[in-house]
Amino acid sequence: MSPQSYERAPDPVGIRRENVHALQGFDQLVFELIQNADDAKRPRGNKGRVVFQFTDEGLEVWNDAEFTLCEKFVTEPKSCGYATDAEMRLCDFHRFLNVAGGDKRYDEDTTGEFGIGFHCVYSVTDVPEVASLGIHLIAVEQESGKEEFQLCEEVCHRCSDSEGTTLWLPWARNPDSANRRVLELEKITDDVILKAEEAACAVLPQAVLFTRRVESAQIATRTGELTVTRQAEADRRIVVRAQRDSATSTNSWLFLNGDLADDAWPRADRFERRGTAVKVAVNLTEREVKGLLYNTFPTGVRTGLPVHLNAAFFSDRSRRHIEQNGQEGKWNRTALRCLGQTLADNVILIRDNSKPSILWNLICSVYRVRNAENLEVPEVGDYWELLRSELRRLPVVRTDGGQWVTAHRARSRPNDSDITRVLTALNLHIVDLSVVPGPERAVLMEIGKEIGVGRIVLNDVVSALEQLALAAPVHEADFPEAIQSRGDRVHLWTELDRLLDGDPESVSRLRQLPILPTSEGDHRSVVDLFRANEPLRDMVGELGLVAVFVEETELEKCAPGLLALVPGFGVEPMVDLLVELENDEPGLLTAVDAELRHDLLHWLWYRPRNGLGRSP
Repeated sequence: MSPQSYERAPDPVGIRRENVHALQGFDQLVFELIQNADDAKRPRGNKGRVVFQFTDEGLEVWNDAEFTLCEKFVTEPKSCGYATDAEMRLCDFHRFLNVAGGDKRYDEDTTGEFGIGFHCVYSVTDVPEVASLGIHLIAVEQESGKEEFQLCEEVCHRCSDSEGTTLWLPWARNPDSANRRVLELEKITDDVILKAEEAACAVLPQAVLFTRRVESAQIATRTGELTVTRQAEADRRIVVRAQRDSATSTNSWLFLNGDLADDAWPRADRFERRGTAVKVAVNLTEREVKGLLYNTFPTGVRTGLPVHLNAAFFSDRSRRHIEQNGQEGKWNRTALRCLGQTLADNVILIRDNSKPSILWNLICSVYRVRNAENLEVPEVGDYWELLRSELRRLPVVRTDGGQWVTAHRARSRPNDSDITRVLTALNLHIVDLSVVPGPERAVLMEIGKEIGVGRIVLNDVVSALEQLALAAPVHEADFPEAIQSRGDRVHLWTELDRLLDGDPESVSRLRQLPILPTSEGDHRSVVDLFRANEPLRDMVGELGLVAVFVEETELEKCAPGLLALVPGFGVEPMVDLLVELENDEPGLLTAVDAELRHDLLHWLWYRPRNGLGRSP
């Protein structure tokens, strides 16, 4: 008696050829086979597992889920006992035979849709085998290209496997086989197998990032093993660990969750049952991420951002692109906008769960693509408008002092770590430029302008100094720690000098602050000081006049504009002091040394125009 045969539903060879070529690529093979395992229902609480075993003879793929089986499958293969008049659902074995039926698209919480994913196996095999629940189906190659399976009559190890589902794919090494010719495919060689092993290992960590049920995937190549696990942690964190032989790498991801609005899709059965959850995956381990669109599994569509965007997109048959037209395209565009809003709504969550560099690298990336041409996902270019409104109102600007403040409280300035440190110690909120690499700092400054970060101005520093309530004369020990060292005061003077083109009112207030060094060894304000050269200072001292002069040596180097605010010691202050001295001690001036009196009269007559020096 011949074995029980099962012909798959009519499937024109030309269509199958197109499907196989659309799904070609070892990465796509891994995604499709893990997708089938991920879509399979398991007892609540069971964690899904998939194992790929590469051998010289073929590829074996096992997962821990089992096919559903109706009571009619063996005796009435063309009729499924699961089907009802209300819903024509099929058991998994009948669904397998109903290729391209797309029955799974009506199941909630699944990814598969077209029912053609199995076709991808023909890129590596001519005679696939499927075994689950003791049912072992073996493909029979037909010259016509028709797909037919027979029930295994032997009690082989695959028939007796009591758990899970096994797919056996013997390598298609014969270039003249019917399937190689009909499907126009190359034979599988040792080099191809090696490339398949490498490609599968490369994409496996990506494959489990958004899976619903599969939490562990393993690849056993002919030379080693790779095990990838996906573990949910607190605060929306997912950790993906990849262990290859003795080496382990860990990637931690933060999931941002959103949901499509109720009116985001047409009122049709295909849309009603589609999952509306969306997720943004932010990498927390500071590895370079080239973001992709995911439909549970990665498509080939790059987002231009360092995050992955996952939604129940409508994909084309290749799974590498998403639909742009019709109701499916409308759904996809709505999902993309929802992902952008989800990103904007969760800025604080990213801030609190990652390093500042991760948040600001993401913000800079969104800003850069806002006007980018030839984006694979044009909708991503609109994310900046969504994000900018949140950045303007939320405390997401990192300061040099390690604080998070709103944009309007922050100030930007050219990068100088010493000056920034002093300003920070004076309680000014200076933007921390180190949150991005050097080449990105120009972008950071542009973003600051857009969200309301102002450049530091003289008023900011003067206001901070006024808060110190310094009373002249100020000695070094009287200064707060922020400017107690002379080096830090030099940095302060340098910054004030740079900002002197500010408003006149701020300059007037600056003149009142006792922060300039004097010849007496203390610090006083501009209004209490004079400039003069050393001979003139000596003459004033010899006359017994009381005048305080600015110590010019250091200010000339670091703050010439600030020094210029101090008036020169001219005729008017000289006369005022002489009158004051004569009133206090009448006749004292007539008693001074004749030579000194001569020098004074000579200076009054021939004084330099700026009044700074003693005349020859």
